Amino acid sequence: MQEPFKPGISGGYVQASNDDTWSFSNIRMYHNNMSRFNMTTSQIISNATHEYGHVLGLDHTPDSGSNSVMKSGIQDIGPTAYDIQEIRLKWGN
Repeated sequence: MQEPFKPGISGGYVQASNDDTWSFSNIRMYHNNMSRFNMTTSQIISNATHEYGHVLGLDHTPDSGSNSVMKSGIQDIGPTAYDIQEIRLKWGN
């Protein structure tokens, strides 16, 4: 889970939407969920990579056959050529 935050009107920070310009983000991964699904170490790393993708502004990849760490669900892959292309389209080289 990724939670973006932006400066609040009266100081401090408030939760932002993904469409806002935000200052920082928290990533939450719940051990009890990972244990419940018996996730392997590589699946946990893939899940963390997926959440960092959200921090970088990537959405879930549509189930179009593209291999992507940004697909929903448990998987054990790292960033693919598709993911790198999406990052470059968003942020440049």
